[in-house]
Amino acid sequence: PAIPSLKPEAPDFKFTGPISEAPYGSASILTISWMYIRMMGPDGLTRATKAAILNANYIAKRLDSYFPVLFKGRHGLVAHECILDLRHWKRAGIEVEDVAKRLMDYGFHAPTISWPVAGTMMVEPTESESKDELDRFCEAMISIRAEMQAIADGRADKRDNLLKNAPHTMQQVSADQSPGCGNGNFGQASLASTTSTVIEICFVRVCRSMGLMRLPNKCRNSIVYPARR
Repeated sequence: PAIPSLKPEAPDFKFTGPISEAPYGSASILTISWMYIRMMGPDGLTRATKAAILNANYIAKRLDSYFPVLFKGRHGLVAHECILDLRHWKRAGIEVEDVAKRLMDYGFHAPTISWPVAGTMMVEPTESESKDELDRFCEAMISIRAEMQAIADGRADKRDNLLKNAPHTMQQVSADQSPGCGNGNFGQASLASTTSTVIEICFVRVCRSMGLMRLPNKCRNSIVYPARR
């Protein structure tokens, strides 16, 4: 579509079609950075930077023995983000996308995947995450690592497993038997849920066993998003 500021010769600036771009980008987003810098100040920015680097290195150290960390410096440290290498799991039929989907069962939106290196996961915790939240993420990744090893060892089917079928719906994790949880491992599929979700699942099971309720259609296809602590 035409952009008025780039075509001043156009008669009366009459253009048709949607406007999908601007000549110099959206200037309004610059105010967000400006406000953040002004409110934080030099001391706040320094402290936030230190916290972000510390958080990234904490995750890198905790997960390095489970997922090799790429691009470490000569002292074994990373900057404000760490890149977890999952490329060798491709031999077992496991893609980085499978891990990203499985993280949803643990209540996490997956970090950036396959950038800047294909088959990797780039974790950037920033300065705002608490140690409890960092530990919760690390524990989720360690648990998923064990599920990946079960697939690689042949203890779980390469096509019908917890990672390939993730994320799991409320119907799947609340059913006594579920075909979508990897060889009937519905207990493991729901194990990632936090306390609030487990209570809800138990409530649903009790009500259904007593014939008091049927799961609404809109819930049957819903994805489990456990509430954060």
